[in-house]
Amino acid sequence: MAQEDPEYEVEEVLDRDELPNEQGLLRVWYLITFKGYPHTENRWLPATMTKCKALEERQKYYNNE
Repeated sequence: MAQEDPEYEVEEVLDRDELPNEQGLLRVWYLITFKGYPHTENRWLPATMTKCKALEERQKYYNNE
């Protein structure tokens, strides 16, 4: 039986950045802090890997700027 990756609960979105991928296209990344984990475990994750209410609200904010 395949072992599934654990799911982590996003506590807060700390920052947002846009960086080019291998083809030179901009890709959105978020600095995430996870509930129950120290800040040393914060990670930059691509928007395609992060689905949560906090990110949805933050993306709405950036779309309306």
